[in-house]
Amino acid sequence: MSTDTANYGFKKDNEDEFYNVNVVNANLDKIDTEMKRIEDTIPTISPTDSVKWLGVVAGTANALTATHAVITNYSDGLGVSFAANANSSAATTLNINSLSAIPIKNSNGIAVSNLKANGVYTVRYRAGAFILQGEGVDLKEIITFANDAERNSDTIRTNVANAVNTKGVTISPNATWVDIVSKIEQIKTGKQVATGVLSTPTRWNDIKEVRGLKFQPSIILYENWYMSGWACGGFMFRKNTGAWGTLAGGNSFVVLKEVFVDGFNVTFAEVVKDQIAFGGLTNITWIAIE
Repeated sequence: MSTDTANYGFKKDNEDEFYNVNVVNANLDKIDTEMKRIEDTIPTISPTDSVKWLGVVAGTANALTATHAVITNYSDGLGVSFAANANSSAATTLNINSLSAIPIKNSNGIAVSNLKANGVYTVRYRAGAFILQGEGVDLKEIITFANDAERNSDTIRTNVANAVNTKGVTISPNATWVDIVSKIEQIKTGKQVATGVLSTPTRWNDIKEVRGLKFQPSIILYENWYMSGWACGGFMFRKNTGAWGTLAGGNSFVVLKEVFVDGFNVTFAEVVKDQIAFGGLTNITWIAIE
């Protein structure tokens, strides 16, 4: 008695049975049906889906030529691999089956001019060019990037150093980052304060000026000066809504004239004219607060 195969159910005659052409034909029909089903499930492979090996490359170092039996035209996605026949020294082209010479470019669209003899390269055709695949690193681009980074670093260092200088801590724009960091740590937080001495005026309307402060003062006071034995001082000027005014104490012998972004100037009331003539005035100590 005949039996069936485990997977496709083909009929198998026993040794003692006669040949039956109908059984053979039924088995062949099953084979034909299954093979067709498998064929229909396999996707069609486009000529551009696989990379072709060009084999022998001829031509010159910068104008390569090759042949391939399958390639009949240049279509987008066509990929080929080849071994360069020499070191190229200029923009290089590849001509397959005498279709036309196509420029080889990198992914940035720049013509390739540095192929090496016996180096293996893979390119894909796209919009009139063979684009080099897996090109690796362009050393020129790295050098350019490094130079740009260095220039940017110099600019940043200069800007940081200038900012530190505005805080009253001196540092050269050419200083190292280590030195700049150490200077940053010296910056005092909070309000800045400066003090100094104005020399004795020679005329009652003299103008005495203080410049070069690292800040614009918002409070200015003077103290500890004498006029014929009179103690004068503690006089304070403070910025208030854009105007300067006297807020505290003393006689108005000192008159604030202007406040600058880096200092101020004062003059003197006419009442001190005689004391100046008699030499009764001394130097004036001032304090400015940011």
